[in-house]
Amino acid sequence: MIPLDWWPLVSAWVPALASTSMLGIVGAIAGPIYRARIEKSVQHKFDAKLEVLRSQLRQDEEAQKAEVRRRDEQIAALRSGVLSGISSRHAALDKRRLEAVERLWSSMCELSTLKSLSQLTSVMRMDRVLEIASAGGAESDKMKSFLESIWQSYKLDEVKNKGYPIAERPFISPLLWTYFTAYRHILYYPYTLVALGRTGIGADALENKDKTLSIIASVLPHQKDNLDKFGTDLLHHLIDEIDQLILREIERTLTGEDNDKRGMERAAAVITSAAAAFGAASPKIDISMIPDSIAKRD
Repeated sequence: MIPLDWWPLVSAWVPALASTSMLGIVGAIAGPIYRARIEKSVQHKFDAKLEVLRSQLRQDEEAQKAEVRRRDEQIAALRSGVLSGISSRHAALDKRRLEAVERLWSSMCELSTLKSLSQLTSVMRMDRVLEIASAGGAESDKMKSFLESIWQSYKLDEVKNKGYPIAERPFISPLLWTYFTAYRHILYYPYTLVALGRTGIGADALENKDKTLSIIASVLPHQKDNLDKFGTDLLHHLIDEIDQLILREIERTLTGEDNDKRGMERAAAVITSAAAAFGAASPKIDISMIPDSIAKRD
């Protein structure tokens, strides 16, 4: 039994203990339920924020992919445009170079008359011709008349402005242009001599003799000693050699970087037409017409 003097204490603690016990029981029962609800609420909010973040990341990723695709397309378009432009320019340049070579060869064909003239003057002592033509008197008049007949027979008035395709020079290789220039200098040398003689001008007015020899020596260095020895008398005998150099350089131009069937066919057509032009009949002058005083006799 509880002593009587404890009852005041017991009566005070019992309600407190009962309340505490009830709270403990209620807490034990309700705690897990509320905890689950709280955790679920927190998890829901976290999942919602996480989903929003994932959605933003997906959007950012898609935007970045779209930007990469856009840049790739721009680069591809730029590359395609540049390559297409380069290809078009190369095709146009190649076409223009072939046209330039054709026109240069056509110019050589136009100079075929001068090739025949060079053959004629090669059997004449042109220094003596100019000396007689510039001396005055009856012999001078005869010589000038003789040179005038040559001029008219070869129609040299028509040759004056031919055979110089200067507009094609940017599209012709430097070596080919050098060969052509040397070839032209050789052919125009006898033309210049006849032009001076028919007007009674002597050799003293001839200024391009040394220049011509220098140009030929630079193109045919192995002939330098012969040029020093024989001078302009050797020029006619070097025409075919330079002609072959020009042909080889044309072939290299046509086939070196553009070795295709079309290029070969066009080159063959050019060479064939040129051969036909060189083989055409040219004016002839009987060498027996040349006075003994100026003729080179064996």
